[in-house]
Amino acid sequence: MKAFAKILFFVLFMMSACIEAKETFAKVDKKAYIELVAQRYALQTKELLPYFDGSTLFEQIPNSNLAVVMLPYGTSANENDTVISLILAVVDFQHKSIMQSYFHKDVAQSDAIYVSDIILNTKKFHNISKHTTFAVTIEHTGSSRPNPYESYNLYIYGLRDGKLSLILDDFEVMNSGGENNAAGIGYEISTVLTYKSHKKSKEYDTLIFDSLSKRVDFDYSHNKNEEDISGVVRKEIQLQYINGKYENIDLKHLEAEAKGGDAHSKNFYIELLKNMPITKENVRIYNDIAYYLEQNNNDEEAIILLDAIVRKMRDRTVAYINLGDAYWKSGKRYQAYKAYSNYIKQMDVKNRSNRVPNRVKKRVNAQKKALTKLLLGTWRDKKDDFTITIYAKHRRLHYMIQTPKRKLTGELKITVEDAVYIDFSNVRWAEWRGSLTDEEYADVGKPQKKEELPVGVEALFDWENEEFVIQNDGNAMNYYVKFRESNSKFMEFRRSK
Repeated sequence: MKAFAKILFFVLFMMSACIEAKETFAKVDKKAYIELVAQRYALQTKELLPYFDGSTLFEQIPNSNLAVVMLPYGTSANENDTVISLILAVVDFQHKSIMQSYFHKDVAQSDAIYVSDIILNTKKFHNISKHTTFAVTIEHTGSSRPNPYESYNLYIYGLRDGKLSLILDDFEVMNSGGENNAAGIGYEISTVLTYKSHKKSKEYDTLIFDSLSKRVDFDYSHNKNEEDISGVVRKEIQLQYINGKYENIDLKHLEAEAKGGDAHSKNFYIELLKNMPITKENVRIYNDIAYYLEQNNNDEEAIILLDAIVRKMRDRTVAYINLGDAYWKSGKRYQAYKAYSNYIKQMDVKNRSNRVPNRVKKRVNAQKKALTKLLLGTWRDKKDDFTITIYAKHRRLHYMIQTPKRKLTGELKITVEDAVYIDFSNVRWAEWRGSLTDEEYADVGKPQKKEELPVGVEALFDWENEEFVIQNDGNAMNYYVKFRESNSKFMEFRRSK
């Protein structure tokens, strides 16, 4: 309730400069209209995510016969991942019809996060430049990171001239983290948006907000209860969207703007891609727009387009080098390394290795050398009496793991993707029952089939903080123990001094 109160306060405060409508409601059958929207999208009510009740799915608009219905549901990307999407619809409960609807695809993914709540805030409606606005907040709780992480992401939608549209996409209004977030060092960052002004041109509408962010650090260790406000940041945020239909946007015009150094907001390009998806026919011009954005130092905007291109068309070789350049300039060296590596790999397949620019080769080699140099040495676990020594031998990396009871050695393997993964290749796990199906999980406690123990322990390396983490044990659905000598769920290694 405390978290919900913070979010509700935020939404009300954000709209403080706007006109509030008086609330009048008529009694309606919420369940009937939820089912009406579900039928429109061929969804069964049982497909909705299980932790929602009717109050979070349906809210009436004051002084009207309209209501907003939200249907959050999940689709399985594979056996472990669930992608969450939203359907929002404005229904006329007097005439029993759907007036407008909006399909918001892939707002969250549950492989690395636990989506604990999604809230539709429509009890207070306000007008911003003839927009009827309402908000959806999604609470994420980290589950695969060694340090707990929690965030609240805000999505603002507008109803103008009978059309439902997205105004603000995935804006983080609050996040917190730290060591257990209550038992050690932690932090909380909260952001408040205040409506400032509105600009309108022939092609675009722009809403301008003042953004005020505050960071508070907490120290609960050693029976302390201290708060330290370590930073306040104020900046202006412009939300730009198209005034009219996206189908009427001339990509050639956007290319000319980008070539001349003009860029729109990141939200604009996100909405553009949703309404004008990348196809074989327009991918070249999308790539050119992104290239000119990057050349004029609009790197974040270029990354949005280029990332969408390589996801859609993985054989688009030129997009990888442009993406690598944009990531490199924005300081995101891991992502640049990955993009450049894909570019080099595709150039090799096409027998064009001799045409790879020297800057790309130098940057990739520099990253490889920097990573190798950084890993060399002895690393110690914070809690358990473990050390890992990484050393070079015959131009290869090797490791020696010293536990309280044994010594393990072998060759080290490194994989660089969006993060750096270290594989201690010859380490056999202590226990593993195998990943359980739902039926097997229901029979936990009964004798289970014995699985062959896996070999190879993977660690996630945090390049920036010079730390790597091994998840040592799993859960009831996927029970395992990698090192029996450790009692920690997450083993955290830092360089030994």
